[in-house]
Amino acid sequence: MSFARFSAAVDQQHGISVDDFFRTWLHQYSFGDVYSLFQRAARSGQVLLLVDGLDEIFAEHSGREALDRIVTFLQASNASVICTSRPHSYRALGIPPLWATATLTPLSDQKIEELATRWFDFLEPATDGTLGSVLSETSLGRRRAQAFLRVAKNSPRTLELARNPLLCQSLIQLFRFSHQLPEARITAYKQIVDLLLSTHPAARAQAGG
Repeated sequence: MSFARFSAAVDQQHGISVDDFFRTWLHQYSFGDVYSLFQRAARSGQVLLLVDGLDEIFAEHSGREALDRIVTFLQASNASVICTSRPHSYRALGIPPLWATATLTPLSDQKIEELATRWFDFLEPATDGTLGSVLSETSLGRRRAQAFLRVAKNSPRTLELARNPLLCQSLIQLFRFSHQLPEARITAYKQIVDLLLSTHPAARAQAGG
């Protein structure tokens, strides 16, 4: 569930609950028949609620209220929740003190190569139309990933950015088209922002129909 959309809905419809929001979302995307399954799972405590972007709130007051609605839903249904947020940005919302928090560990060189291999295998499949094996040292995706990691290592600052999963994926996209990476952090950020503001919204719009 998008926390930004839910907090915006709370701001516009003061009585809306998590249950209401989810039912509306399902009907909007023609999955209304799933709602009965959701209700059954909620009653039996079998719901795992995934909330994305606690830091992407519509407004602070609606964000706090939206979080209260989520807490109410969890208490009523005995469900579990996993929330994501940028570091520190969510603290103003008043996260319940009993909620456990964790920070993603920076990607190691091996994990960077594995992530890049999977992306290149997906984005640049073999000429026969099959995906290369991520375990194969000779796959095109593996070779492209190794080249990406070598270029990233040319600049300690670029390598530091690549250790962040989201930024790493963006750097992979930049590398796909130019076969190089910006060495200056400010240049890297500018190109990544351009990518996020142009390519990603266009892809989401196309995927959403």
